[in-house]
Amino acid sequence: MSAVSGRTVGIVSAAVVPGSSSVGPEAFIRGAELRARAVEILRIRTKRTFPPGADVEHSEAQAARSALESAGIGPAKIDLVIHSSTTPPSKSLYSRSAGLMKAIGAGRAYGFDVMAGCNGATWAIANAKSLLLTHDEWTTALVLVSDQLSPFVDYADETHLPLFGWADAVSAVILRKGEARRVIVAEAFMTDPTYGDSMHLARGAATLTMETSDEIEEGIKRTYKKNYEEVIRSALGRAGVDVGAVAGVFMNQGDWRLIDHLSAKLGIAAAAFQRTHEDFGHIGGSDVLLGLMKAQESGRIQENDQLVLASSAVGFSWGALVLKA
Repeated sequence: MSAVSGRTVGIVSAAVVPGSSSVGPEAFIRGAELRARAVEILRIRTKRTFPPGADVEHSEAQAARSALESAGIGPAKIDLVIHSSTTPPSKSLYSRSAGLMKAIGAGRAYGFDVMAGCNGATWAIANAKSLLLTHDEWTTALVLVSDQLSPFVDYADETHLPLFGWADAVSAVILRKGEARRVIVAEAFMTDPTYGDSMHLARGAATLTMETSDEIEEGIKRTYKKNYEEVIRSALGRAGVDVGAVAGVFMNQGDWRLIDHLSAKLGIAAAAFQRTHEDFGHIGGSDVLLGLMKAQESGRIQENDQLVLASSAVGFSWGALVLKA
């Protein structure tokens, strides 16, 4: 997918609602030795989680309303709703997009659900752009990203240590056709199924199954580095943007070593990579949106800056969007 000449789709507003609880490692990692290792490796001071039994759908509606209010758009103006989540719904044969539409009063929109893991935001935004550009009568889309990752982790299992930073959040994005700012210029996506079965949540299981060995771990690390670099370069190539022109990179959080590697490999200054994992943990697909919002709030983003949103997901898949601020 790439930009259509003479027609644009831009991000009008975004809202992120992190988990309501801010917890330190001592609250969720069992065992002093394991906790010390996790803090050293992950560099997380706190992460955000929803308490057990929290009404996450209420938080989803809250995020959507906040994004709509910031955009100055009423829910009746929404033409498309895409709901992305890694979290299994509370009931089977249930449309979470329809539930959200009902909650916020967006009854005239077309809605559907996607499950793209922590690639959910980039994938849903790219799909929203494509659908807006192919439906002349549509102008406005709402993308809702909802990931509650913290319950999937066994905090007493050493093999889960790389996941100890997994956290919870919901976020909402309003996209509109014909925008001149924060325009989605190009996208790139890829899937590599080689290690697709190495991490999964078995039906009925409370926590993830991790198939680990030195060979699998090293293979996943190599694949992540290679494919992240490839998908970012591919998106920039489609946008006609030189790597040296990138002013900001907003990507999945939780592995600071991977971020450092990409900074060096791509030749993009480390300061251009927004980092939020120390205080929020890895909040799934919302990572890229939280980073973008933090950079905007701090005044780091200037008009016409070239920006990259990059993400990955178990399975494994990678995606990148190029935005012109």
